[in-house]
Amino acid sequence: MIVRKAYKFKLKTNRREKTFFSKVAGCTRLVWNKSLAMQKDNCEYINKEFKRLGGKAMSSKEAKKLKKYLYKKHFPTGYDIATKALVQIWKKSEEFSFLNECPAQSLQKPLADLDKALYKCFSKKGGFPKFKKKGYRDSIYFPQCFKIKDNKVFLPKIGYIKFFKTREIEGTVKNINVTSDGLGNWFASFCTEQEIDIKERCVGEVGVDLGITNFATTSKDQFIKKPKKLKQLEIIKRRVSKSLSRRKKGGKNREKVRLLLNKTHQKITNIRNDFLHKFSTTLSKNHATIVLEDLKVSNMSKSAKGNIEEHGKNVKAKSGLNREILANGWSSFRTMLEYKQLYSGGKLVKINPRNTSLTCSSCGTVDKENRTSQSSFRCTSCGYKENADINAAKNILEAGRVSLGDIEKVTSLAQESLCA
Repeated sequence: MIVRKAYKFKLKTNRREKTFFSKVAGCTRLVWNKSLAMQKDNCEYINKEFKRLGGKAMSSKEAKKLKKYLYKKHFPTGYDIATKALVQIWKKSEEFSFLNECPAQSLQKPLADLDKALYKCFSKKGGFPKFKKKGYRDSIYFPQCFKIKDNKVFLPKIGYIKFFKTREIEGTVKNINVTSDGLGNWFASFCTEQEIDIKERCVGEVGVDLGITNFATTSKDQFIKKPKKLKQLEIIKRRVSKSLSRRKKGGKNREKVRLLLNKTHQKITNIRNDFLHKFSTTLSKNHATIVLEDLKVSNMSKSAKGNIEEHGKNVKAKSGLNREILANGWSSFRTMLEYKQLYSGGKLVKINPRNTSLTCSSCGTVDKENRTSQSSFRCTSCGYKENADINAAKNILEAGRVSLGDIEKVTSLAQESLCA
């Protein structure tokens, strides 16, 4: 099996190297924004032509044909822009002559990304691309002409740069992506490819119930709590964000507070990712089968404000709940478990979360009155008592066993029919 991984390390940059990366990131942002502005103008022109040719009065089939014709004629894709060598034309002009100081392939990457973004937009898989801002997700792509020697990496137009090599890089490095955290720190992500023989595991199984009070509860009576420092940093973040809203725009004090807020955000992200990686690694190493609820986080964290005609109920309480759900990082945790189980030969089973907290894990009775409070569970039928989260985790594990059993039956029946 071919496994693709990314190894991220912090670069040891000086002032010259930071200036170079900032300049190249600014140039790639300029290429993106300039190309996007051209495509936006093309869209506006196409809409005008569509109206002029009477597209609104046509039938739906004729209108679609006219739209397709206009887009093919007047809307070049990102790759068409690259083949027409617009970047080379900009380089020759006096206004954009500074683009010659940047690696050529790093300037072509935003065009390919723009092409993908526009394709997603027109296939209704995403929204229309947005213009990029300075200091927000700055990145530079190096597809080739790089070298790696111990803790040094050679990049075009800049030379060798040291990085903090915290672990060995396994596999063949295909490309390097240099990114910024917006606080003056630069990181290099080495995207590798490696062929590995994965042996399937079958020992160890666990059900995991994700929650708000405790991050997770396992079917083995374990309660996993979030790091205490996260709560402290969340309080600091609210205070700093309030302070930022009071500052005048364009002032020096506002910039200081903005940097402090960014640092607080970065600390929260680092602590959360460290916690999620450690917990997911421990689960994956000790269990061949992990069962989770297939939670729809986007639906669960929708706003309760309602609209002008129908106002929402308990808006403040729901907004607090939404904040806690999003702060837990359930989606990131599930993604981590997916690839860690895949690479280690284990299984991640996702089951329907319906009635997992109301079902008795002893007799199987489903009743709303079974769960008397947030933490206690008492079955109205058999009198079974247990912590509500542990009971839910046991139900999740049982549902995972049932789903795996159904899959095995289907495959055995299919094999029998083929043999016959």
